Amino acid sequence: MKFVYTGMQRCGTKSFGDFFRKNGYRVFSWSETVTTDLHGLFADGKWLDILNSGIFNDYDVFEDAPFSDPVFARF
Repeated sequence: MKFVYTGMQRCGTKSFGDFFRKNGYRVFSWSETVTTDLHGLFADGKWLDILNSGIFNDYDVFEDAPFSDPVFARF
């Protein structure tokens, strides 16, 4: 099962991630976005490339950009 927080930043995204981290889930947050190639893909709006990056195999929970972007939720 995967959890994606699609709310805007500054609306509980860190609390959302912290809850799942404390309960043993692998959480992908903004810090991972910045340190991976996803930051560039996000900035360029390459949503399908993000989905096809394999990141969904490595994490259970996704918070903050790019996953909090309402446009991303359509994909």
